[in-house]
Amino acid sequence: MNRLSAFAWLFTGTSAGLLIFVNLLFVFNGFYFTGDTIFYTNYSFSSSPGNILPVFIKESELWPPLTSIIFNLLHMLPVSIMSQHKLYVFFVAISTIIATFLVCSKLTTKKIEVVTITSLCLFSSLQALLFRSAIAEPLFVFLWMIAVYCLFNFLVSKKSFFLFLFILFASLVPLARYTGVGVLFGFYALLVIFYFFKFKSQKYSFYILVSAVLLSFVPIGLYLFKNLITSGVIGRSGEIQSIQASPFFSS
Repeated sequence: MNRLSAFAWLFTGTSAGLLIFVNLLFVFNGFYFTGDTIFYTNYSFSSSPGNILPVFIKESELWPPLTSIIFNLLHMLPVSIMSQHKLYVFFVAISTIIATFLVCSKLTTKKIEVVTITSLCLFSSLQALLFRSAIAEPLFVFLWMIAVYCLFNFLVSKKSFFLFLFILFASLVPLARYTGVGVLFGFYALLVIFYFFKFKSQKYSFYILVSAVLLSFVPIGLYLFKNLITSGVIGRSGEIQSIQASPFFSS
């Protein structure tokens, strides 16, 4: 194990320990539970725990389904719903720290710079608020970061494995937040640029790279098409905050 790898393990381990401590504080002091959390929780009860297809089908056009799907899977655990949300907050925060550190380690080999960039990205006031909330935004940030990491590794190594991982994680980004559709177009632009400057005469053709990006649009495309068929609306802006008819708050 080289020095950078050893430092990566040390840093992520220390961060994990810090988050464990913070999570224990949440047990006594609570965490941010928003109107969005209520809606995602409500939709997660569209079917029995572990049966995610009905959750995907019945999700509102206002809310991409991934967070509700994860909440549905967490219902399989023999703990309270509040504890399930604490696990969601905790593991998404841990995963994002690791993903951000991996991306930063690709930008510079200087350890102090990697630590500084990661800390500024993850421990600012905005990120600290996001990572204490059981909402979709922290999940969106994690998926975006890990997709960037996979794309970077593919562009450098041109290995099919990283292309597969990129498609997998990139396809989940817009299922966490609709803003992710714009992120996918950004990934598409990067691949086109790198094709003309680096890949044009090498292993991957333009059609393979375009097909890879289009595959990442399939899940969100199916979801938006479902919304159009079932409700006549692809997606609309607006916030509806309510606790009515939520099983979590039912007596």
